[in-house]
Amino acid sequence: MDRQAPQDQKVRILVIDDHELFRAGVGKLIDGHGCLKVVADCGSAEEGRALAARERPQVILLDLDLGQGPEHGLEAITGLLEVAPEAAILVVTRKPDKALHEAAMLRGARGVITKDTPPALLLKALECVFAGEVWIDRAAIGKLLASARAAGLVKPGPEAQLTAREREIIALICEGLDNGQIAARLNLSTKTIRNHLSAIFNKLGVKDRLGLAICAFRLGLVCMPRMPGAAD
Repeated sequence: MDRQAPQDQKVRILVIDDHELFRAGVGKLIDGHGCLKVVADCGSAEEGRALAARERPQVILLDLDLGQGPEHGLEAITGLLEVAPEAAILVVTRKPDKALHEAAMLRGARGVITKDTPPALLLKALECVFAGEVWIDRAAIGKLLASARAAGLVKPGPEAQLTAREREIIALICEGLDNGQIAARLNLSTKTIRNHLSAIFNKLGVKDRLGLAICAFRLGLVCMPRMPGAAD
C-alpha cells in the first residue's frame, strides 16, 4: 500500500512516550519537517488509545516501554490498531532487541527504531511507514517472515500453489514456445497443456500468456532473459 500526503496537507502523527522531554524534542523535530505534523502527544497507552480514536493519526510513534515494561507496550499496539486501523505504528525502543522487535512487528507495527537513532533517520522512518513500507533491520527480516508464516500471519504467495509440472510449463511459455511445442517437449497432448494453462491462470490471477510472463518474472519463477550483447 503506497500512500502520499496531499501537497497541501501534512502527515498526521501521534507521539506516545512517558518522557515529556522526549515528546517535546521529537515534536519540535517533526513539526520542523515540511511534510510531517504532530497532532497530539501523551504519556500512556490509555491516553494514546483515546487520542488515536479522536485524532485519527496516520502514523503513531510509540514508545514500547511506557514505564510499565515492553509487554505493556506490545499490548498497546493491538489496542491502537483497534481504534485506528489505518495508522502505521513506528515503535521506539531504548536498545536493540531482536526478539522484542520481532514481537512488535508480529503485533502489527510497521517498523522499529531505537532512541539513539539520528534525527534525520527518524524522520525518514516516519515517512517510510506512512508510505506503506516496513522499517526494520534488514538482518531481521528473514527471521521475522519465517516467524510470521509459522504463526499463520503471512499467507504464501500464489506461486506456492503451483505444481512442478505447472512451473515447467510456465518456464517454457516464457521461452516463447506455443502450446503445440510445449506438448511435444513434455510428451503431452495439447489438450493437457490447455488444461494446465487454465489452472495456472486461475492460480496466478492472470488472463493471458503475456500477463503470465510478466507475473512469472515478478515472482521470480523465471529469470529475466538477457539482451543480446549484454555484458556480464
